[in-house]
Amino acid sequence: MLSLFFFLSSLSSAQGGGLCGSLTAPTDPDVLQLASVYQKGDIFRISIDDVTDEGYNVLASSGQALLATKDNLQCLNAQCMFQLYTNQRDTDKNILQQDNWLGGFAPMGYTKLENDVTSIFCVRWLGDCGATVPIYRYFIFVGINGWSHAYSIGTEVDYAGYTKEPFPICYGWPSTSTTTASNEGIAADKLVTLSTYVNNLTGANRDHWTTIWTPSINESAFDGYTWAKDVTRVASSLSASTDTLQCNSLVKVIQMYDKQVGVSGTEKAPGLFSRFDHKIILESQVNGKEANLPFENYTATGEYFYCVLSQGSCGATVPLKKWFNGFEIDTIYTVTGDDDPLLVRNDGVLCYTWPLDSSSASDTRKERRLH
Repeated sequence: MLSLFFFLSSLSSAQGGGLCGSLTAPTDPDVLQLASVYQKGDIFRISIDDVTDEGYNVLASSGQALLATKDNLQCLNAQCMFQLYTNQRDTDKNILQQDNWLGGFAPMGYTKLENDVTSIFCVRWLGDCGATVPIYRYFIFVGINGWSHAYSIGTEVDYAGYTKEPFPICYGWPSTSTTTASNEGIAADKLVTLSTYVNNLTGANRDHWTTIWTPSINESAFDGYTWAKDVTRVASSLSASTDTLQCNSLVKVIQMYDKQVGVSGTEKAPGLFSRFDHKIILESQVNGKEANLPFENYTATGEYFYCVLSQGSCGATVPLKKWFNGFEIDTIYTVTGDDDPLLVRNDGVLCYTWPLDSSSASDTRKERRLH
């Protein structure tokens, strides 16, 4: 039922309208204000207010436009436009922005944010009141919490794992002046190489381990593993306040390991019902989409790094793709240019990373090839 509600909300703004009777943008003072897309981890929202003091950061690559702050005589509410409500999910604080059709009430499981939040109005039909900038919404299934959402303004964005809804949810007005983050990027000393190692076992014990660790960090953990390839570059830490380049859209990725030696088995001589599999996942999904299924026993190893969800943000252009081989119970990661593995499940793009040539990594690569 809730999915149908989202669909009807977006469908209502998809068709060319002219129902308003006005093709002129509102001219009332201060009615139109610049709105941006903000991100906090894997939570996205559109806001006219500066919400950086709540831990959000402006996602410059996701666009900006003018949105209305109130009803007005030139572009009447209900007839021409509607209020784009900001609803926060009670469980994980994810944001759903939509037309709350039923008297403005938030959907079940959500709380409507009203205090200290400037109201947002947008136009339902393309061209009405001079509104021509599409507002897009994206969705992703996150397990027990259902669907989470992301947004973009005036531009279609590739968010890792998200699907864009078929129609804009509404339209805003173009702005002649926008704000951009001129220092958005990632410091070279924050980037490390993500590499894949493979063990020498077969069947369910076959394991591709994609990691930023090297044998010099934990030599015993690499016993039985052979370096296979360098995959991409990722961030080892968050941006510091003193960094010239700032990347405020980083999300945390953690390493998980399902290590089951089986009946009377050991790590080098696995027994019956044994399985070994490393996988890297978004930390935010450890209790949701990536929660353990029956017979799984993934636990965090303590390894982590950072990447971004929006392609192009901070210069991260390389999609890190996740695959699962159900025959060997083996999680595999590839990037653009790699051959797609055969007879595996495609789990989509985990996040976006940096090219291998984004800084010199010859010394660390040499160390790994020696093992």
